[in-house]
Amino acid sequence: MLKSVYSQCQSYLAPSLLCCLVVLPGCAVTGKNLASSISDEALQPVIATEFQPPLNASVKAAELVVNQEKPIIDGLQQTDNAALITAISFALGNNHRLEELNAVVIQAKQQLIITQAEQGFSAKLNNTNSLTKNANNSAINKNFDLSLNTSLPIDLWGAIQASNKAARIQLAIAQSDLKQSRRELISKITSAWYQVVFNKKYLVLGIAQEKNIEDQLAAVESAYRQGLKQSLDVYLARENLETALSRNVQRRQNVADVTRDLQQLLARYPSGNLIASDSSPIIDNNYRLGVPAELLQARADLNSRWLAVLKEDSNVANQYAAQFPQLTLSGNFSLTAARLGDLFKQNLAWSLITGLSQPLFDNGRKKALYDQAKAKLIEREQQYLQALHSAFKQVERLIAAEQSYQQQNILNTKAVKHAELSKTQVSIQYQNGIADYQQVLTIQSRLFDRQQALLELKMQMIATRVDLLLALGEHNPNYPIQAN
Repeated sequence: MLKSVYSQCQSYLAPSLLCCLVVLPGCAVTGKNLASSISDEALQPVIATEFQPPLNASVKAAELVVNQEKPIIDGLQQTDNAALITAISFALGNNHRLEELNAVVIQAKQQLIITQAEQGFSAKLNNTNSLTKNANNSAINKNFDLSLNTSLPIDLWGAIQASNKAARIQLAIAQSDLKQSRRELISKITSAWYQVVFNKKYLVLGIAQEKNIEDQLAAVESAYRQGLKQSLDVYLARENLETALSRNVQRRQNVADVTRDLQQLLARYPSGNLIASDSSPIIDNNYRLGVPAELLQARADLNSRWLAVLKEDSNVANQYAAQFPQLTLSGNFSLTAARLGDLFKQNLAWSLITGLSQPLFDNGRKKALYDQAKAKLIEREQQYLQALHSAFKQVERLIAAEQSYQQQNILNTKAVKHAELSKTQVSIQYQNGIADYQQVLTIQSRLFDRQQALLELKMQMIATRVDLLLALGEHNPNYPIQAN
């Protein structure tokens, strides 16, 4: 019986589909119009064209980003600081922003399933049982009905394919955003960690300076009581001590503030008390600059921008196809009997319908939706290009800043060394009565300023290196890691 039904379906479908093709003159050329609408400028940005990777090849890989578990490294791409690595690991599992973006990824995955389900083959089984009593007699009529309703949309113009592709790309965007946020969080924690370390070093340096000034004040007061010093020396020494005390109060507050910032990134209560190892990282040139065009694939944020362009391109194709008639095949298979036991003994009743829908007058709505989608695509293209050129400028600026800081570090290290020699010499002269206390205070203050400037410069070097590695993106691990 099913074979006869199948043969009848074939004989029915052939003239129906032929009729549809006759009714739709000129629509067969629509497929060629569903090609990519992305501009040449976005496909091939004018940057290092000799190194330009084939962006079209990244489309298939970008449709679904697979998260791979990798060893945790800090923002300096180092693993030496075990305490920092432990803190980063804790933050990656507890940070609220990452939890939020992970929920967005889950939503995008489910939306892809929903989109594919809504546009695929559907079948619905209905069972109806009825009892009716005729008013003229007391007989009760029974009716048992079992039916199967099926529906299948025919993707003549590629609209379903474009819609599914947009859903897959939206999932890839969510995964890229999550990946970028993870890298940004690691970079922020690394910078905040060493902010805590160096601010504590500022405080230790200030306390040492405070102790030295206290000793000097005691010596000046003793010499004053012996008539060897003037009152001006006492006042200058006391002023210097009070200034040092005030600076240390501010430094303690700075330590608490940067510690709270770090605790917030670690999803911990911002008490202001946190033990951070005071080891300083070694800043060497063990990173790879690569070529400018590699940023297109190495940076998750740029990849997300590019995926947004691809998604809007799919929406343009979808809105263009929506202007043409939509074809749907639907079937109905039913069994009916007066007794439940006879339900499967009756002949199968079936119907097969080819549906063709096309609004005759929509007041330009579909055309407007298509034009709106094209304008949205242009918007995404320009946002992508702006982000691209901003990324290049950021990398170039950070490279220049790092080179400048390295030169300053060499000069400031020499300045600290000379300041220490000056302090030693003036201390000897002061003990021999050649130099006065004002000169001692001046040299000590200069040494303290040089030491503080050197600490600040090292912190700037760390922050710049963290920002530079973040700006360069995550390169292929097969590449050698070396400075260019």
